[in-house]
Amino acid sequence: MNTEVAVTTSSIKKIQSLLDELDKNSLRYQILSTALQFKTNWVDLGKHLYQVYKSEQFREWGYSSFQKYCSQEIGIKQATADKLTTSYYYLEKHEPKLLNQYKTKERPEIPDFETVNCLAKIREDNNVCEEKYEEFKEAAFEEGCSDKVIKRRYGNFLKELEQDENIEDEETGLSEKDLTSLISAFERIDRKIEDLPALPVDIKTDIRKLLARLKSLPDQI
Repeated sequence: MNTEVAVTTSSIKKIQSLLDELDKNSLRYQILSTALQFKTNWVDLGKHLYQVYKSEQFREWGYSSFQKYCSQEIGIKQATADKLTTSYYYLEKHEPKLLNQYKTKERPEIPDFETVNCLAKIREDNNVCEEKYEEFKEAAFEEGCSDKVIKRRYGNFLKELEQDENIEDEETGLSEKDLTSLISAFERIDRKIEDLPALPVDIKTDIRKLLARLKSLPDQI
C-alpha cells in the first residue's frame, strides 16, 4: 500500500538545515526527521502532528498557527495535515487494537492516510449503521481497497439510501402539500353547505367530521 507523504524539494533542504540545529531527542526533531523520510509510514508523522496540534507546541517554535507550522516548516499543505491528524485520531479512538498491532509490528501495514481519513468520515455519518461501517472497514483493512474505491462504494450507498427514502415517502401516502390542498378544498365545501339548507344535517355532519380528521393528519405523517 502507498503510505508516503509528499514533501517538496525546497522543504527538504529547509528540514535538513533545521535538523542540524535541533536536539535529536526533541519532539520537533522527531517530526522533521519523520517528514523527511519519503517512505516512512504516515502513522508516525500523523501521531507527532496530532501531538503538536493538541499541545500547540508550534507556538513555542515561532508559528502563530498549526497550519503555518505544517506548511512553512514541514512543507505539507493544510489539507494534508488535517487528514493526517484526523486519520491518526481515528485510529487512536476507534481502532486502538490495530494501532497497537502496527506499533508492535504484528501488523506491518495500515492503509494510507487518505483511505483512513475516508473511513473516519464514514464513521461519523449517522446514516451509516454499525454493520455497514464494518463492511467499509473490512474493505479498507482486509481487502486493501483504496480511498477511491471506498468513496465510490460510500457514494453508491448514499444513493441507494436516498432512493429507499423516496420510495418510503411515496408509500406513506399524502405529502404535506397534497394534504394542505385537500384541507383547503374541504374548508370551501364546509363554507358552501351553510348556503344549502336543504342538504341533510347528517351529510353536513359527516363532511365536518372528515374535515376534522384531515386536519389531524399533520400530526401523523
